[in-house]
Amino acid sequence: MNHFKAERLIAIDSCDSIRKRGEEEKQEILDSKAAKREDEKLFQDQVLADREAEKEAREKFKKEAIVAVASDRTSYKDKLGENIEARNKYREKIILRNEKMRLLMDILGQDKIDLNAL
Repeated sequence: MNHFKAERLIAIDSCDSIRKRGEEEKQEILDSKAAKREDEKLFQDQVLADREAEKEAREKFKKEAIVAVASDRTSYKDKLGENIEARNKYREKIILRNEKMRLLMDILGQDKIDLNAL
């Protein structure tokens, strides 16, 4: 069956001698790997530093936001308290007015009106 492939086969002359790397070539490979490792280490250190800076920025923003929210909350509570006091005063005025009106209606409803009670 090999005779059908014979025309399509490409013959490659292989080098029978096995070549060993020289000391200089080995040192170059080690140096390039060390340089690549150092570059990657520097890059990783930079990434870690950036992450740490972002983390600190987030923490700073969070603290500032908490302070701002707390101050806004206290001012809101103060305003709300003032509004509740004003509403309660108004309600008391209405209650007093209704009570005076009821007393006046009682006096007017009497047969004999006592002018001194007015």
